[in-house]
Amino acid sequence: MAYGKTVLNVACFYNIAAETHHLPQVAVKAHSTILSTTSRTTLTQTFSNANDYTIEEATYVFPLYEGVSVVRFKATVGDRIIEGVVKEREEAKQEYEAAKDAGFTAALMEQTLEAADVFTTKIGNIPPKSTFQVDIEFIGELKQDLQTEGIRFTLPAELYPRYGNAQVEESDFDQNKSGLEATVDIQLPEGITIKTVQSPSHPIDVSIGNLSTDQDAAPSFSRASATLSKKETNLDTDLVIVITPSKTGEPTALLETHATLPNQRALMASLVPKFALPAETPEIIFVCDRSGSMQSNIPDLKRALNIFLKSLPQGVAFNICSFGSRFSFLWPKSRLYDQKSVDEATRHVATFDANYGGTEMYRPLEATFKQRLHHGYNLEVFLLTDGEIWDEENVFRLINEASEKGNGDLRVFSLGIGSGASTSLVEGVARAGNGFAQFVADGENMDKKVVRMLKASLFPHINNFKLEIDYEGAGGESDDFELIDAASTVVDFESEKSEKPKKATISLFDTSAKIDDAPPPEVKPLPTFAEQPYLQTPSSIPPLFPGSRSTVYVLLNEGAPHKNIKSVALTAPSKYGELRLEIPVTDVGRGTTLHQLAARKECRELEEGRGFISRAPDADGKTGAARFGPVWDKIIQREAVHLGLRYQVANKWCSFVAIEKMPDGTEFKAGSTHEKAEGSLYSDGYPLGSARGGAAGGGIRKAKAAKGFGFGGLSFRSKSLVVGSAPPPPPAPAPAARFTPSAVDAICTRGYEMPSQSQPVLFGAAAAPPAPKPSLFGGGGGLFGQRSGGGLFGGFGSKGSSNKGSAFESSASMPASDALFGAAPSPALAPQPTGASPALFGRSASPPGSTKRVGIQSSSPPVAAAPPAANAFSFGSFAPQAEAAEVSAPSSSPLETLTALQRFDGSWGWTANLERITGVTFEDAKSAAPSIADDALPTALAIAYFRTKLADDADVWELMVGKAEAWLASKGINAEVAVEAVAKLIK
Repeated sequence: MAYGKTVLNVACFYNIAAETHHLPQVAVKAHSTILSTTSRTTLTQTFSNANDYTIEEATYVFPLYEGVSVVRFKATVGDRIIEGVVKEREEAKQEYEAAKDAGFTAALMEQTLEAADVFTTKIGNIPPKSTFQVDIEFIGELKQDLQTEGIRFTLPAELYPRYGNAQVEESDFDQNKSGLEATVDIQLPEGITIKTVQSPSHPIDVSIGNLSTDQDAAPSFSRASATLSKKETNLDTDLVIVITPSKTGEPTALLETHATLPNQRALMASLVPKFALPAETPEIIFVCDRSGSMQSNIPDLKRALNIFLKSLPQGVAFNICSFGSRFSFLWPKSRLYDQKSVDEATRHVATFDANYGGTEMYRPLEATFKQRLHHGYNLEVFLLTDGEIWDEENVFRLINEASEKGNGDLRVFSLGIGSGASTSLVEGVARAGNGFAQFVADGENMDKKVVRMLKASLFPHINNFKLEIDYEGAGGESDDFELIDAASTVVDFESEKSEKPKKATISLFDTSAKIDDAPPPEVKPLPTFAEQPYLQTPSSIPPLFPGSRSTVYVLLNEGAPHKNIKSVALTAPSKYGELRLEIPVTDVGRGTTLHQLAARKECRELEEGRGFISRAPDADGKTGAARFGPVWDKIIQREAVHLGLRYQVANKWCSFVAIEKMPDGTEFKAGSTHEKAEGSLYSDGYPLGSARGGAAGGGIRKAKAAKGFGFGGLSFRSKSLVVGSAPPPPPAPAPAARFTPSAVDAICTRGYEMPSQSQPVLFGAAAAPPAPKPSLFGGGGGLFGQRSGGGLFGGFGSKGSSNKGSAFESSASMPASDALFGAAPSPALAPQPTGASPALFGRSASPPGSTKRVGIQSSSPPVAAAPPAANAFSFGSFAPQAEAAEVSAPSSSPLETLTALQRFDGSWGWTANLERITGVTFEDAKSAAPSIADDALPTALAIAYFRTKLADDADVWELMVGKAEAWLASKGINAEVAVEAVAKLIK
């Protein structure tokens, strides 16, 4: 992505007056297949490294439609093809870093923590004079377009800046010379014909009768293919295609048997409801985004509001809230809809402009919920926004809590206005508020859409829909049925099954008691759950609105009956009579599509603070959050990780990692010692993490600041990968670091902490998680411990590089701020140790002329790199659980270093300093204690070192060791056995 004049938030790179170059984007292709109401898309992005040197890491950011399930990730670098595998987020990151540092081709794809519709991809070790290609395959549900009663498919083209804690602006980008080649094939069920295929966003060519992949097949009006009118088109707006079939929203229920998992089935029920009930007269509040990012969308906002105002029925009360970095209401309380109030509101809307500053959504929504009328009125909230914020999680939590407190009398609908509206925010708000979302592209007609949304808000509140599964008995007759209801399913906490021994009475005055030897606090493991036979998602079926598609999934696990399913039924009571619809089930055979769609939907529910386990009570009637408090977040994460791993779908806590195989054809294993074979992808034939002698640098890797590489966000239009290039100025004295308002604005954060002198690194990679525990949804799961080390952003920029453009004041004399993005701290942030100065991940500096490294451009002089010590450490030579950064220098005492390396929970991770102090390698420790889990070995080794080498300082480390022993016990490991096994290795 090119960064020209200004900063784009999503990439978090800051260029100052440095010359920039681009890795040209050779081609971007997207092929989508629409099957009824779902889509499967393969996105292929190809880039070229025309340089004479290897690029150690390329990072780019791209958008995907919220809720899609990424099911395949493949990278091709040169002639090497590497397939991605879903792993727990931190484990995937560690494996990627280890492979990259060892000189292997590797790739990593992550969902950003702040938004579910933004992803980051990294490619490690791109050889010179080569191309690299990334293929991403994703599946998703299609929205019902209320304007046309058709099926709406969206391919995001832009990644717009979003408002966060830092003020940022959108950059100017060079036009992508390759453009986008997009093809959409449409295959509807036999008997349903395609009436129209149109795009409100771009000119397209449509062929009815055949698919692009099968031109020789007999023509059918159930098939069509659409392509952009120009073969290569530069997209500056999202590509939207709307298909209008002859029949819309026909109820369907599909049953899929998993292709590889035994006794695993998935059920999907989908329909666009068509039923009528008397309208109600609620209170309606329009919450309108008037922030600066809405400048081009204000006309559409006014048009939508005027339609709403003119369509309101008598008897409703209404109000208008405008928000940005501040907010205001038209009236202190909602007023009854009459001529006077609507005239006043219309005059008010005419004054609208994008003059409310930044986009802060939480406070206006909070105020809206607090000042509602309550007197016999249900509350309907309409959020009209471009959704360009990062603080989604708190907004979702606010709406979740308001919905629960309202006992079903509150709903939130959302309308995303303009191309680039955040699908994650707009869809998530509607889900949390039991409403639905719609989107309007630039200049798209919206009148029907707005009116139908308003009609839905007048629809009676029916919140207790249930799903029944009817099993087939002998002779095809119904045998029995299962009612799926998370709220009535009692969760069995297996960790609390065992009987606890009766505790002895403790004397308040025990002369034999040794106060200093009091045992450490008990570390309780996360509670585990019995596997449930059914997992319905969403766990609480949202209200059904006429004209708006609703889809429900059920994962049938081992405990569910293995009978044929005849039909499913949706039922709900209402004051007008029982509502019911029975849908026959069609068996689609073996596959993974429905399973992956279901898994992704449940993961999204968990990410947004809902999900099955959030609603299921225990034997005492308490739900998980009320029972476990802060620990509940870890339980939620564990369940999402289990689903991601089991069904191989990416989510907030699971990422794709792809690593090329070792020269002998085996899988790469972090921590093993190996070198690249001759004829490898690397220009010098050496692993990038190794030190070499010679005239080029005598074993010292070139200082990372010499030539910085900044890879920014990428979209189809022009956001190609950026490589900054500038010769390094001579070192300059480092002024004291200062935080200023402008400094905070200078760095593109999304609400992350800023570094301080006592915090050279904040976030990053971590030790591998402990062994998984039984999960609610079957299989393993576990608590993923606290992470330590790494840079401010952990995944962005270059680790160990001199990353410029810091959170401090920018000036010609300003030094590089390495610690911001993960390198060792600069003099401005922390004192520099003498002697060896290990870089992040323990790598030494590279010699001039060797491989280049992604970094941050700056006009500030770099900090000179210290030469490595003779025992400079390489990431590839220690354990897979290696820490992301060294938090103390080799010159520190062993006690100080081990103290600094200990985590809050009492454990240690395997680091270069731990190996250096103890003199024990990971391989030796594993050989001495093969039965001890990898992530427990460093903790046992640290305890052993304390006891054998630092016995005289026992009064200093005894609490630390006590906490460490408790941590080992919480993992089911006998501390004494583990410590004794490794203690003999300490010389």
